Amino acid sequence: MRRPAAILAAAVLVATLALPAGARAEDAPADGTALLADAEAAFARHDPGAMDLLRRAAESGAPAAQNALGYRLEHGLDGAAADPAEAAAWFRRAADQGFAAAQHNLASLLEAGHGDPAEVLRLRRAAAEQGLTAARYALGAGLLHQGGHDPEAVHWLTLAAEDGFAAAQNSLGVMYYLGRGVAKDPVQAMSWYRRAADQGYAEAENNIGQLHAEGDGVAPDDAAALVWFRRAAAQNLPAAQYHVGRCYEDGRGVAADAAEAARWYRLAADTGFAPAQDQLGWLYAHGTGVPQDDAAAADWFRRAADQGYAPAQSNLGELAYYGRGMPQDTGAAVKWFRAAAAGGLEHARQWLVVLGRASNGS
Repeated sequence: MRRPAAILAAAVLVATLALPAGARAEDAPADGTALLADAEAAFARHDPGAMDLLRRAAESGAPAAQNALGYRLEHGLDGAAADPAEAAAWFRRAADQGFAAAQHNLASLLEAGHGDPAEVLRLRRAAAEQGLTAARYALGAGLLHQGGHDPEAVHWLTLAAEDGFAAAQNSLGVMYYLGRGVAKDPVQAMSWYRRAADQGYAEAENNIGQLHAEGDGVAPDDAAALVWFRRAAAQNLPAAQYHVGRCYEDGRGVAADAAEAARWYRLAADTGFAPAQDQLGWLYAHGTGVPQDDAAAADWFRRAADQGYAPAQSNLGELAYYGRGMPQDTGAAVKWFRAAAAGGLEHARQWLVVLGRASNGS
């Protein structure tokens, strides 16, 4: 049974591309209409008639009011019942007038409801081309998810990053780290991570820790790595909690302490973070930092394996083969080894060869 490797940069990349809270643009510039100004003033003083004023402003055709009404309807704010369908209708009325914030918000709403990807991209691009920072970031992230558009994605991420958008700064750092759409440059990656970390962006803090741990672009420094991992972990970032656990398990930047490692792994594992679930399973399988418990090991391996995490699939295969924490079942072992091998894990492929099942459908 093999210990899982530290989290890969690719996993960090996926984590950084989700649109963060606050990326919506409800506070776009008002169009100066008296009704909209009156409505906003009424909301500020908690006037129960504020929503009626906002509706009147929206019905008058003011795009900023239509966007503001859509935002409140989407989120059920200020006494409005949540109604995504009506929110989309108001966003669309403003978007059709070229209002960037509404274009961006409609794209986000459509994306969340599995709308037409082509329309989402069109709306994102329209808002981004008007200079809306959140839309620039979202467009870059969307192009990355589509695949095959890395240079254009970098273009939009750079514009958003230069605007000071922390998520874009972090994502751009990942692109430099991986060499996607740009030449690989860990020094540039660190520079962008630091800009995001200076804003308290947890993913960037974690990524700085990873560069220090690897000595990529900076001198290897386990103590500095742990400092950054702790900062991100304090914001409850599962990847960072996992990395703090690895530092304690391996004695990097701190005295080795398997029990403390297990505590950190569990924090991340309880959120569903597969690498931490797998590593916690490994500790239970070997009685390291926790009481030896094959059933617990199998449970944690399975949680990670069910997410497609190849190291856990291989570890679960070994438990099935030896009958540890579950009935002995060679067929189940082969199933899990095959899944792990399909995920690129050489150790699992070697198991299949040993079992003589690599090309056997049984």
